[in-house]
Amino acid sequence: MQLQIASPGDKIEDAIDGAYAEATTVRGFLEHASELRQALGLRDGDDTIKVMVAALDETEKAIGKALAMDNAQGMAQYGTAVAKAAEAAGIKPLDAAAMDKLKEEVDYEAIEGELAELQAVADEVNAEKV
Repeated sequence: MQLQIASPGDKIEDAIDGAYAEATTVRGFLEHASELRQALGLRDGDDTIKVMVAALDETEKAIGKALAMDNAQGMAQYGTAVAKAAEAAGIKPLDAAAMDKLKEEVDYEAIEGELAELQAVADEVNAEKV
């Protein structure tokens, strides 16, 4: 029996995709994304989440309600607000190099511990089959 274990980068992408799929509002997504960053040991040195929340506050004030993920017009307005706020804060969009750096910041010790636990479970299962 072989375990299919995702790479740390794949785990990050899956976690973010899952948070996006579960969220009904942008604020809910940002809160979940912030929790995920903390759980993964990622630093927010340039205050990206704070900038995104500030842009969200501005957008929600303009539209007069919480920004739902399925509000195309509101999302476009939010995208513009994020771009302006990020530029003002000196935050550049994530390119391939930035994503690689983000993946490097993951708490590999925690992931290695999780992998060791999974391997131990697989070993126990295999031992029971014999």
